[in-house]
Amino acid sequence: QSYVFGSGKKNEENVEPTVKQSTKYPIIGKEVIKKVGDSLGNLSNPVESGFVTRNDGSKNFPNNMSWSWPDGQPSTGTAGVFNRQVKATYNDNTSNTTTATLKVIPNQPTIDQSSVNEKAGKTGQEVTVNVGNGVPDGSTVNLYEGKTLIGTGKTSGGTATVTVTDALPGTPITAETVVTNNNGTVKSDKSDPVTPTEAPDNQPPTLTISPA
Repeated sequence: QSYVFGSGKKNEENVEPTVKQSTKYPIIGKEVIKKVGDSLGNLSNPVESGFVTRNDGSKNFPNNMSWSWPDGQPSTGTAGVFNRQVKATYNDNTSNTTTATLKVIPNQPTIDQSSVNEKAGKTGQEVTVNVGNGVPDGSTVNLYEGKTLIGTGKTSGGTATVTVTDALPGTPITAETVVTNNNGTVKSDKSDPVTPTEAPDNQPPTLTISPA
């Protein structure tokens, strides 16, 4: 006598295979734009701080997973374009890695009014522009009259001296900071406008009577 025991499952019933969480929850890096000195939020959770999402745009991820930055956390201390790897490690010991981009915009520069006083109409004048913190030395500062570029200078220690070759206008001028690195270029908002003033007329008037 013999007995045959079945599994209790019908032959056509399929057992769902185990899916790795790295396959179930793929990630993509996003672009975050901030100004110099801005907060980046909770970098220990790149989903919350806006650097990572699922490839379908969802922000739902399993519990008990961890995040890391293999080549270092991003920072807004310096203007420029920065790429950073983000790694997701799931509770089944699988992982995914993606690249997120941080664009750090320079703060709005300011033109030193004293550097344009009594210079309107004169050629070859030097204009001082303060660019603030976080701008690498050697970055570019452009000076505009309206939309017309009238001079360019390079930053050093938070300021730039821009030489205007042609006559300095007596109309409002603005400045813009441009930072370029290996990953791209970022530009500041233009400065508040400043109007160069003319030199005072110290020449005494002369009177001519005609006929002599």
